[in-house]
Amino acid sequence: MKNSKQIMEVALPTPEAAEITVRAAKDGMPTDEYLGILVLSGAYGVSHPLVNAFNKRPKQGQFGPKTQESDE
Repeated sequence: MKNSKQIMEVALPTPEAAEITVRAAKDGMPTDEYLGILVLSGAYGVSHPLVNAFNKRPKQGQFGPKTQESDE
């Protein structure tokens, strides 16, 4: 069985589309793949095999402000 995919268009408000593009880049994946995961998650929940695999994959750490300075 071939793992084929169908391309579908989605219309989003510009600010949300830009935010999703940024989120996809932060996750290191193409925007279309990220949108696919969001759609599957919304339609079928986190138990869908592709969503489950996405959630289990290694992710980058959290980035935040420095909380302590060291003189070392």
